[in-house]
Amino acid sequence: LRDVLSVYGKFPKVWKVDDYTVKFRTEKPFAPFLNGLTGIGIAPKHAMQAITKKPVEEFARFWDTNVKPESIVSCGAFKLLRYVPDQRVELTRNPNYHFVDAKQRQLPYLDKFVQAIVRDQNSQILKFYARELDLLDIRSVKGSDVAEMKKKSEEFKLRAPDKSFTMRNLGPDDGTLFLMFNLCRRVNPETKKPYLEKKKQLWFNNLKFRQAVNYAVNRKRIINNALRGVGAPLFTAETPASLYYNKNLKPFDQDLEYASKLLQEGGFVKKNGQLFDAAGNLVEFTLNTNAGNVIREAVCNIVHDDLQPLGIKVNSQAIDFNVLINKAENSLDWEAIVMGLSGTRLEPYGGANVWKSDGRLHLFDQRLPDKKGRVVVADARDWEKKIDALFDKGAVTLDDAKRHEIFNSFQDIAYEQVPLIYLYCPLLVTAAYDNVGNYKPTPYGINYNPLGSMHNIEEIYKIGPKR
Repeated sequence: LRDVLSVYGKFPKVWKVDDYTVKFRTEKPFAPFLNGLTGIGIAPKHAMQAITKKPVEEFARFWDTNVKPESIVSCGAFKLLRYVPDQRVELTRNPNYHFVDAKQRQLPYLDKFVQAIVRDQNSQILKFYARELDLLDIRSVKGSDVAEMKKKSEEFKLRAPDKSFTMRNLGPDDGTLFLMFNLCRRVNPETKKPYLEKKKQLWFNNLKFRQAVNYAVNRKRIINNALRGVGAPLFTAETPASLYYNKNLKPFDQDLEYASKLLQEGGFVKKNGQLFDAAGNLVEFTLNTNAGNVIREAVCNIVHDDLQPLGIKVNSQAIDFNVLINKAENSLDWEAIVMGLSGTRLEPYGGANVWKSDGRLHLFDQRLPDKKGRVVVADARDWEKKIDALFDKGAVTLDDAKRHEIFNSFQDIAYEQVPLIYLYCPLLVTAAYDNVGNYKPTPYGINYNPLGSMHNIEEIYKIGPKR
């Protein structure tokens, strides 16, 4: 969040006015400030002040997975009861929660709330059918499961109307799924070797190469086969769910002929069905995604098939999610990745950590912080510098029409340079058993609420079985 709360590298000053008032002063007029602030938690001073004065390593261990639950301070509707690694997080009612309902009854209604940890998406669905889960939240219902789940819902209603479940379509996601290449051109200061093999640096930093892959991918096939129609092709950095979606940027169909032409313009040559670069190197790379995500694994297989006619050999490899993230953010030891990021439908500056060249999630060319935590950028490309300037300008511009122009320009650059090759935007679908009362899901605010679509968790209740 430090990237979305700073402008021109400076943070707002903050001080206490009284017991209920905090005052902020930003260095310049800062349009995204209030929206960005909603993602910031309030830390309990009596519990955490001492640890903030110690090294970052100790702070990271302060409330780790081995902490005693009763030591964690909560001002929310629930507090931590127990954490069972790789199984569940158990929350219990917070007796000090300050909200009441219209009849002055203290909230929340639920005495206990359990978040199950189920790594495999197919297992999630099976647990839901078995009534081990009451609700499948956003991004838990895969597009490939929607048709089958709708059928199951109708069967349940016929068999036992009071024990059925309802599915809800919340519209397009503000999150995106994309393919990216490692654009890093730097040397690892520890090994004195390039993070990425030199020949692959040249391929991935070749604009014609990235554009060719962009035109070679069959997004319609991805939507039809991997998502079963529950999603939409995506070509832009903002999705149709965003208030700042650039409607001027046009979609396009798969065009292998044009992709081949782009590769020729980029200096590549196809011989005997295989693609070679100007130095005679066979073009081949490894494409990673996170294991267990069946949709992303399917997408990788489709990308493999789509690039084969161009002579490009793709080696798909699904790996553990934590290993994948470490490669992308720390070791920089990767070639290509299919992954997704949540979006910001209300405020495009929420993507500053992805798009600014010194951002902590500038994944396609991640610059690592120094020992003081600073990210110093010495090799930004011209188009990266333009995006940096646009984000800074968008942050200090309060006129909404002008902000749309600024962020349209950013999307124009991303569309042309394709550092991220956007593939699709899923639909947000949830499923909940009908005995879950007051469940009123909305896509708004889902990125600020760890409980996803359950924005009103304090009002949600569960109806028990009829006697």
